[in-house]
Amino acid sequence: MKSEEVDDERENGLGFPKKQADLQHERARTSGKEPETTTTDEFSMEYIKALMDVAAADAKNNTVVASVIVAAIVFLVKDSIADLRRIDPACKWVPLTAAALLASAALAFFVYAATVSQVRMNIARTLASADSYNARRLWAGDKDGVKSKFGWIRIVGLVALSIGMAFFMVVVILLLQLHSAA
Repeated sequence: MKSEEVDDERENGLGFPKKQADLQHERARTSGKEPETTTTDEFSMEYIKALMDVAAADAKNNTVVASVIVAAIVFLVKDSIADLRRIDPACKWVPLTAAALLASAALAFFVYAATVSQVRMNIARTLASADSYNARRLWAGDKDGVKSKFGWIRIVGLVALSIGMAFFMVVVILLLQLHSAA
């Protein structure tokens, strides 16, 4: 009992103290059984709302990243199209590759943000029953969580963004060389 009292005093990462029922959830999760009891409705509601806030922030951040990527593509195409036509013919594929990779990255980030928003709606449905166990499973579950099921989309976006930005920087260098030669 003494160790459970110490565990009760620790926080669960969201600023909420652990309850006996949370400890039972953890034990149930590690043993593969359903928990015998649930947390209090008030705690569950606060926990679910916190998960929804985290999901909203995650979706917003990924949407902002995707929007910045689209702005980089617009800069690459709109403001530099005349200069891009003067690039050495052997390097003409570099701007196209940069734009394609950046567009792929933006698409991946938008898809991930839309997926997170959908999961957020699923988490919101758990509010009616104050089912914090299911809400946690939807957000951070090992099998059903966002990262477990859809994290690969974000990784694809990050890889495409990294490589696309490298190509983008090569295009900037080529454009600077054109302007310094002129």
